[in-house]
Amino acid sequence: MSTIEINHNLNQFTDKVITRLNSEDYYYSRDDESRALEAETIRELATFIPKNEKVNTAFLDKVNKSYLSETRSFLSKVIHEAFTNSELSWVLNQRQFLASLLEKTVADKYYLTDAVEVFLKRNVEYLETKEAIENFNFIIELGYSEKDIFNFIYEQFNDDFLYQYTYRREFSTLVDKGQELSLTKFGQVLKTYLANTPTNKLFDFLIGKDAYYSEFREHKLELIYFLRAYFKDVFEKGFVGLTIENENYRNKNIDFDALKFFIKLDTEGYIETIIQHLMDDNKSTIAEQLTMYLLFNEAEEKYNEEIKQCGERYLETTFIKGELRRKEEIFAHKREPYISEAYFNYLVKQDKEAAFERISTFFVESPYLLSHHFDFLEKNYKEEMQPLLILGLKKDKQTYKESRFYFESLTEAFLQSNLDECVDELFDFAFKCTLKDPKDAICGLISKSDAGISRCLELTKSKKAKERAIAVQVLNKLEGEKSLIALAEIVELEGNDDSRDSILQKIHHIRFEKAFTKEKVEAMIEAAALRKKLSKWGEKKLDESSLPKLYYKDGSELDEKAVRFLFYRMKRAKGINSDIEAKQLLQLIDLQKADKFAKTLIQTFKDSNADTKIKYYLTLAGLLGDDQVTAQLISLFNQSMRDTRMKMCEYILGALAMVGTDKALRMIDQVYRKYMNKKPSLAEVAKTSLVAAANELDITLDDLADRIIPNFDFEDNFKTFEVEGEEYRAFINSDFKLNYLNEDNKMRKSMPKGISAEIKKELKEIEKGIREATKGQTLRLERYLVEERRWKNEEWQSFFFNNPILFVYASQLIWGAFDEKGALQESFYCDEDMCFYNAEGDEVELEEEYFIGILHPIYLSEEQLQAWKQVVYDNDIKTVFPILERKIIHPTQEELESNKTDRFKGQKVPRGASFVGTFLERRSWRKEASDGGSAEFKKIHHTKGIAAYPYIEGPAMFYMGEEEATVETIYFGPEGRHFYSCSSGDGKKQFTLKDVPAVFYSEVLADIQELLEA
Repeated sequence: MSTIEINHNLNQFTDKVITRLNSEDYYYSRDDESRALEAETIRELATFIPKNEKVNTAFLDKVNKSYLSETRSFLSKVIHEAFTNSELSWVLNQRQFLASLLEKTVADKYYLTDAVEVFLKRNVEYLETKEAIENFNFIIELGYSEKDIFNFIYEQFNDDFLYQYTYRREFSTLVDKGQELSLTKFGQVLKTYLANTPTNKLFDFLIGKDAYYSEFREHKLELIYFLRAYFKDVFEKGFVGLTIENENYRNKNIDFDALKFFIKLDTEGYIETIIQHLMDDNKSTIAEQLTMYLLFNEAEEKYNEEIKQCGERYLETTFIKGELRRKEEIFAHKREPYISEAYFNYLVKQDKEAAFERISTFFVESPYLLSHHFDFLEKNYKEEMQPLLILGLKKDKQTYKESRFYFESLTEAFLQSNLDECVDELFDFAFKCTLKDPKDAICGLISKSDAGISRCLELTKSKKAKERAIAVQVLNKLEGEKSLIALAEIVELEGNDDSRDSILQKIHHIRFEKAFTKEKVEAMIEAAALRKKLSKWGEKKLDESSLPKLYYKDGSELDEKAVRFLFYRMKRAKGINSDIEAKQLLQLIDLQKADKFAKTLIQTFKDSNADTKIKYYLTLAGLLGDDQVTAQLISLFNQSMRDTRMKMCEYILGALAMVGTDKALRMIDQVYRKYMNKKPSLAEVAKTSLVAAANELDITLDDLADRIIPNFDFEDNFKTFEVEGEEYRAFINSDFKLNYLNEDNKMRKSMPKGISAEIKKELKEIEKGIREATKGQTLRLERYLVEERRWKNEEWQSFFFNNPILFVYASQLIWGAFDEKGALQESFYCDEDMCFYNAEGDEVELEEEYFIGILHPIYLSEEQLQAWKQVVYDNDIKTVFPILERKIIHPTQEELESNKTDRFKGQKVPRGASFVGTFLERRSWRKEASDGGSAEFKKIHHTKGIAAYPYIEGPAMFYMGEEEATVETIYFGPEGRHFYSCSSGDGKKQFTLKDVPAVFYSEVLADIQELLEA
């Protein structure tokens, strides 16, 4: 190719680049063919230009005037490809060209560094040592340093560094055993390179503080062993540097892992050299000096005097003089005891009795103590420790305010002593303490002392509110009848509302086992009056005299005290729900006559600009209201949405939950579904409101969901109306559309002609309501299949056959009748005449005591399964979701003894990481953020409170590109965990697959299997 041709091609190529970069769809329009053409053009130019200085200059001038960086980007992609494929000969020939156009800073910018890393990895893995080192030199000539090369390769080989061994922390163990170790390929290359390199720059870097060994502490130990074995002169000159911490984390100077490794190798006086260089306040802290002497003394017991000097100095400066930071340094590394504890252990080893005297003095003198001091006492001085534990109670509260486990360790230690002997000190602390958690911990100790319980029973009659409050707090921790009786006796006398609420919470299952009669409610109100809780009107935003009247169901009017009691107790209600005592009065009020009162409360709250101090007005309005109040609340909600007053909207949802009518609950459900993605915070409040409504009604969330499916005033699943004197019946067909029958039972899909505007509007509203009600209904019913929800026979028939929407679902499912132990007794389907038939075609009579649920094929034999498939085919039954086709997977015997399964371990998801979330979320799996932006998934069994936690490597919360995904272990455990917490255990009762229902296990594994097969 001539110079003229090259110049022509150069101009053409550069103009093409500029045109493409100016195109809006540049990043989206390139196909594989055009990319290949660009790469070929670049290779041609990059092969010719270095041989012709004039063309080189012309090219650089041209791109500098247009898009230098973008052209470099094209070039870098080609170079990247060459590196990745180890096409070194081509790269070497372009060295001059690369130096002029792709200097190192630009190479970094356009990802050449990544290409270099891959190249070096392959270089080490596949080439002979001599060739690999030649390539190191080439990379250095490109502008990278020896330090860069080492770090690149370290990142690629951090699981397989200098020596060959299997497990992450196995290296030290192999050295201890004196086992011969073999170098890895990288170890061999590094050894040869260092031996033949005239400079010591890489040695200086490896020994210095800048070298970084990721999270694998064994790697630095490998380097120490490597240098000592092959480069002893260099090692002995610089080994002290290897004891310096590479990362200066929390003022740490010394690398104790390295130091302990030197102690193992100390055949040539390393310890004395380290002492000479590092035992200086400018080079190490007093904590580090004490730690070093303690470690050295384990190797050779000749540093006792130094240990005592450093130990006393450490206690003095760190504790006695109050220089303690939030956390004390840890001895050696994180798996060792704290330094003060290590020093105490040393003293105990020297002389246990003398050590106790010194430690006792320390407990007296130090204004600070930490949790591990009590752990130490419990291990070493269980019989003598109580006086020291009492000193722990008397320290300044800052000492335990800043220590998370202070009282946990202190109370554990107290439990090992005779609590009756120190109960006075425990009470003294409880009376004076102003911090919630410490006070609660000490009350817990008192509750385990017989003397403490006796004193609490006396204190319930004390005139001092503080003493009564402590007595109540202690008695609340007991389960015995004696404490319940004592609390019940004082509940009406206790004047402190916090203490009294605490008592009510403890005894509510006894006190409110049955709803109060009017006489008991009046007595409860009178007791509140005697406690002087009702002596004056406390609602500043309401005029008591102008409030609408409230009436009991017997027609009598609520007096002044009763109304004040209602406000007094509702003000103390927690969250959305009613107060436990106010509820006893509310159930006696005639709600038909309470609308005006409720509307006054709503208006007052609205006029207050949603004052949070009186948000209980809305809760009370909801509890007193019916669907007239619901209409007002819905109107206010819609207005607040238009005005973007989101807090007001949230409060209104809570009030609707307390109204509790089907209409009110449907409104909350609509808000939840409508705003799930648009306004997730509002949707979450709606969800919380539904939970509160279920609690108030004392039903499950599933029961609540059943309730809010509308029936549109259908009778026997039909809605009757007249058109020009002829009777029609509207019904819902199998496609959830309205169809119509005339008097001759002739069916039509559209509304009859001549229908009145009023009826037409009503039918249109019903059609809209059907669409709303069926949203998510299929997924909910499928969840009932997975979680094996059962209804009592009578409830099931009432639920599914008295609702026109649910009747359609009932006829499109296969059902099972189960006994009280969960064993299948009958399987059947329902026809349009509400008759039940089994797989043999026989009509089935359901026993009254049966429980009915959607049938999972796991309960059927192979013969029964095939029979049911034939029935479905013959009767053209189209189930709303697959039932008989579901995969059935049983756990193995080995799996039943654990909490996990590895049957899909290591299998890749064919459609990649981005598909995982799409697929699993469609199957009702929940996606959550994990560490580093990765995504984790879980499938929850809501009624059992358990979940499946698969570890799937690859998926991220956000952009994933073409990343791979690999299924690893699938864990099962209590809800609210993560796969990594299930894998590590938590010290509690071992969870196994025996605790997992067979259907849930099968469904989880079927989902993962289908993910892998998709």
